Amino acid sequence: MTIGLKDSRSILAPHTVLLASAGSRKALAMAQSLKAFGARVLGVTSYATDPHRFSRFFDRVIVLRGVDRKSISWAVHVAEIAAAQGAELVLPVDFVDVVTFSSYAGVFEKLGTRLVAPEAKAVLEASRKDSLPKLVGDVVRVPYSVTFMAPSEVEIKAVKRLQLPLVVKGLGDASHPEYFSSYELAAERARERAPCLVQEYVAGRGRGYFAVAFNGDVLMEFTHERIYEYDPAGGASVAARGPILDPRLFRLGREIVRRLEWTGPLMVETKWVPTTEEYYLIELNTKFWGSLALPVSLGYHFPVVLAVAYLKGVDAAKEFCNYLMVQSGEYYFLLDSLFYLFRIPETWAEMFARSRIIRSDIDLTDPARVAVQSLIAMVRGLRSRSEWKRGLAVASSRLKTILKLSKPIAGVVFDLDGTLVRLKIPWSEVRRKLVSKGLLYEWESIRKGFTRLWYSDKNLYYGMSSIVENFERKYLHNIEILVNVDMLNDIKQNYGLSYYIVTLQPESIAKDIAQRIGLQVDLVLGRNSGFGPVKENVFHKALSCRDKGDFVVFDDDLTNIIFALRAGFLSVLVTESKYNKIHSLRLGILFTEPRYIHDVIISLLRNMKRPREPAT
Repeated sequence: MTIGLKDSRSILAPHTVLLASAGSRKALAMAQSLKAFGARVLGVTSYATDPHRFSRFFDRVIVLRGVDRKSISWAVHVAEIAAAQGAELVLPVDFVDVVTFSSYAGVFEKLGTRLVAPEAKAVLEASRKDSLPKLVGDVVRVPYSVTFMAPSEVEIKAVKRLQLPLVVKGLGDASHPEYFSSYELAAERARERAPCLVQEYVAGRGRGYFAVAFNGDVLMEFTHERIYEYDPAGGASVAARGPILDPRLFRLGREIVRRLEWTGPLMVETKWVPTTEEYYLIELNTKFWGSLALPVSLGYHFPVVLAVAYLKGVDAAKEFCNYLMVQSGEYYFLLDSLFYLFRIPETWAEMFARSRIIRSDIDLTDPARVAVQSLIAMVRGLRSRSEWKRGLAVASSRLKTILKLSKPIAGVVFDLDGTLVRLKIPWSEVRRKLVSKGLLYEWESIRKGFTRLWYSDKNLYYGMSSIVENFERKYLHNIEILVNVDMLNDIKQNYGLSYYIVTLQPESIAKDIAQRIGLQVDLVLGRNSGFGPVKENVFHKALSCRDKGDFVVFDDDLTNIIFALRAGFLSVLVTESKYNKIHSLRLGILFTEPRYIHDVIISLLRNMKRPREPAT
């Protein structure tokens, strides 16, 4: 069939679509999208106090109290409501709805309602985190892990072969991850949670590939990057931006959809490591994703595309996509993240300012839902404050346990920009120069370009490095000192410590800066030292240079901190952000602000009872 532009705006009229369960933010985004194109939208929820049921985007919401959503009763009740209300389609919302409805798909078929869901076997197979390496391990890297089925010495030994920090989480959809930087603590928790997965933590940025597909054919796709998450250490996004125009993310997502011959919505959740340019698959979500409001707000109407595919055919859905006007942008779940007001107020305030309310879930045209959701969010935020504090206390206790096992330190490895000083270089101007020279793609960061060229063409790498160095040298006069240099020099002299600088700046620039600020250093390793722009390689070189004892690393990039930790260094994240401090604490990693680095070194020396060794 052929769809005109005018027809596309009411393509779902007069069809009725039922969403179950309607009690989540993704259900709200689904309803808003479907309603915008003429559908009559019904919702079914099991919670009478659910704020989303008051939204104007639902024509009617029916409350089913006391029904177990994992039972056949849930499928039967929803199917009967759909039939009674004349709903042509039923769209499951949460994972439990997808599993239950697909398991009892015959119930919907008997009552003449179409269920929009993959087969139950496909859903369960794709959702098992321990099956991902076998399922799509040749498409994208999957973090090394151990499936902990029951406490045994074999599994504990296997856990100790993984690299710290570790994540202990469930095997299915609601995985509830916990983080550990000690094998003993991780194994102890795994014993308590078995069956579960113990996995190497991937320090990177959360990125997702989203698609609606039909038999492996992608109808619409989108990518995003998380800005803030429910918990600083990980979780669903409370702020995100997109689309992320990285062709590799699109390629791996499309291949997974094709490989699974997927029908319906699918999220490919990944971690992207900027320093190595690698993607790691975290999980596959066989449902509409929690951040659906982001693409919908930008014109990517996934629920409508899926509904059109089932009601009018795949060709009609593809044609409909051609009429959509899409854009890029950010979205902030201000009400969903209101608990941050009682945990990290600065984070919520920043989200509020950046959202300008327009790009958020505070929709002033939906006042009843906003009012109820705000009230409930405030109450929950107040109640969760004590639990939040207890969680931080437990994390602090674990960190102290780890510190007791640390050895005396003989030296310090410093990052440069963001740790010792702040370089005030016009990086946007640098990017334009590199793009004009054909050394950087439009969608790449400078660090990404360095990494790509290091592994593909060393001559171009050093050419790019030379161009960037010209800018770095031009702005050498414009640096901000972040540390107490006099105190650091006194500590070095009094305790006989070695000081290294390991930086992404070239050696000559780093040495000039150290001389300008008066910091005494023994060794400088930079991006032109023969080890490339990946600090993992440079840390191993620094490790071979140290003469005695352990070194402590100070860096403002968590990815580099993880590299240092796995290379055998005691690691300290340098940050002024409270959000990042909590993230570090959750992982069992020390943190400090630049101005307190000297205090941390002194504390470590005292706590570890390192003998005083004055320089001679």
